[in-house]
Amino acid sequence: MRWSLWFASVSLLVSPAAAQLIDGVAAEVGNDVILLSEVEERAYVLKLRSGSRVTVSPEERRAAIEELVNERVLQVYALEQGMEVSQEEVEAAVERVVEDVRSGFSNDEEFFAALRAENMTESMLRENYRREFRDKLVRDRVIAAEIFDKVDVSRREIQVYYDEHQDEIERTEAEIQMRQLVVCMPLVEPRATQQREFLENLRNLITGPAEFRNAAKDHSEDTGSVERGGDLGWVTPGSFFEEFERSVQVLEPGQMSEPVQSRLGYHLIYLDERGERGSRVYHVLRTVPIDIPAQRDLRVDLDRTRAELAAGVIDWDQAVAQYPEHEQDLAKVSTVIRDSLPTPIATALAKLGTGEVSQVMEEPSSFRLIRVDTVRGGRIKPLTEMYAKISEVLRIQKLDLRFNEWIEGRRERTYVRILADG
Repeated sequence: MRWSLWFASVSLLVSPAAAQLIDGVAAEVGNDVILLSEVEERAYVLKLRSGSRVTVSPEERRAAIEELVNERVLQVYALEQGMEVSQEEVEAAVERVVEDVRSGFSNDEEFFAALRAENMTESMLRENYRREFRDKLVRDRVIAAEIFDKVDVSRREIQVYYDEHQDEIERTEAEIQMRQLVVCMPLVEPRATQQREFLENLRNLITGPAEFRNAAKDHSEDTGSVERGGDLGWVTPGSFFEEFERSVQVLEPGQMSEPVQSRLGYHLIYLDERGERGSRVYHVLRTVPIDIPAQRDLRVDLDRTRAELAAGVIDWDQAVAQYPEHEQDLAKVSTVIRDSLPTPIATALAKLGTGEVSQVMEEPSSFRLIRVDTVRGGRIKPLTEMYAKISEVLRIQKLDLRFNEWIEGRRERTYVRILADG
């Protein structure tokens, strides 16, 4: 369930503790009253909005009373000015939001189950929304009539905001041309060679999906999927090793990969189908442990290569040539949007300028070295692009301030008596 009905509405049910209260009057506004049950109900919603799981506090009750009083003051003013909100407007708004809530559930049964869990019915939900939108539409009318046209934002204010909020201003996307050297972790020999050759031979014997699943049941060393014929379910980005996912992405449905190395060993991958949920994948795994002493030696060697690159002793092609036994499909120039990369890589790239080389990055199944060729973008957007957004931010701030001043003035001219203090 993607929606929480508690957060979807402003007025919902009273908490179980509140149900034990004897109702009374919390405040009087004009000829209207605000009941204690209304205050408890609104305070409970404020508590939920804040993410708190403790009992409603006196501060939340006082905030609830203030909200309810302001809403009643608005209603009094709207009545004096003849501002009416038609039932049709309210019902149209309610219908839109209820349909929006429904769309967050996979079906009506799930929707009604969520309602029952909150001790609610659809008609109760609609009535809560009617109260919410009636108040909101009235507030919008008052703001439009009394406040909106009186709020202006000057060019000077926009410039000052832009100058003082540089850390918050949007930036252009950083497009980077880079080269990567990805070197797989060394596996224990001769087992690594034996397992790779085993999968190569097995691949030649498989002629279809049924044979692949049977081969997985007979030969896979992945205890989690072997009984399901190597079925890994739906693979989504970030759920498996990068080498594994990269191989999945280049396969077409019905195709099988060559042996793919990961930190677990070697995989034979079969792509069954691709859809909105990701890629439906089967695999055969033959495990090989990482050769720890060789891993340490490789790290020392890569650190040396990185130092020589940074000092200009060798160039990129010479560095790549030192690791001929490893796949170099990522050693060529590639153009990427920095923020689309995995966080550790994006963070490393953010510190590099043109021509600079990253530190050696140790990953679960490989070492990675990156050289930046060019960087385009990543700069603070100019004021001309941000002008409209900043103007809107400042207008909203001024509207809020003006509304608070206006409501205080109206409260001074409206009979308000608060009987409960939280």
